[in-house]
Amino acid sequence: MRFTCSMQILCVAFSLLATPTLAAFIKLTGLECLIVDPSYLVFQNCIIKAYNRDVKEVSVAVKLLQLPVTNVTIRGDIRRRFKLPFYSYNIDGCIFMQSNRRNPIADAVYKFLRLEFHSNLNHSCPYNHDVIVDRLRLDKTFNLPVPIGTGEYVITTHWHTYNKPRAITHLIFMISG
Repeated sequence: MRFTCSMQILCVAFSLLATPTLAAFIKLTGLECLIVDPSYLVFQNCIIKAYNRDVKEVSVAVKLLQLPVTNVTIRGDIRRRFKLPFYSYNIDGCIFMQSNRRNPIADAVYKFLRLEFHSNLNHSCPYNHDVIVDRLRLDKTFNLPVPIGTGEYVITTHWHTYNKPRAITHLIFMISG
C-alpha cells in the first residue's frame, strides 16, 4: 500500500508519540554497507568501533571510481527493526546540501548523525573526492531531536547517482528509556 504525504506524516506522528522517551539511551547495534554497483564505488571501510562500554564510533570510507559526481539521489526510510517503514523519503542530495528548506525528517537524520561535523558531505555537488564519515561518535546519552518510542530501529539509505542504484546502508540502533 502506498501512503500519501499526509498519511505518512500521520503515521510518523503516531509512531513517534506512541511511547515517547525524552531521556532516551541509544545503543548502536549494527552497520551494514552494501555495494550495488562495484564498478562505481568501493567501501574501503564500514565499521563500528567500541570506544568504551557506552561509546561507539562509526567510520565509513567510500572510494568513488567515476568522478565527478553531479547527481545524487537518496531514498531513505526509518523503521522499527523487522517491520515496515513508518516513514520513507526521497531527496536530491545536491539540492539538500544547498537548500535551507530541507525535508524535515531527512534533516533530522542528518543532524542526529552530526554528519556536518563528521563527514566531508557538507557541500553541494559536484563531489570530486571520496566520501568519508570519520569517527562519528554515539554514546548512550545522545539525544534525539524528536521524542521517539523505545525499541530497535533501522535507518536505511539507498544511494543512487544518475538514476542508477549504487549502494545501500543500514544503521541499526536500540533506544531504551
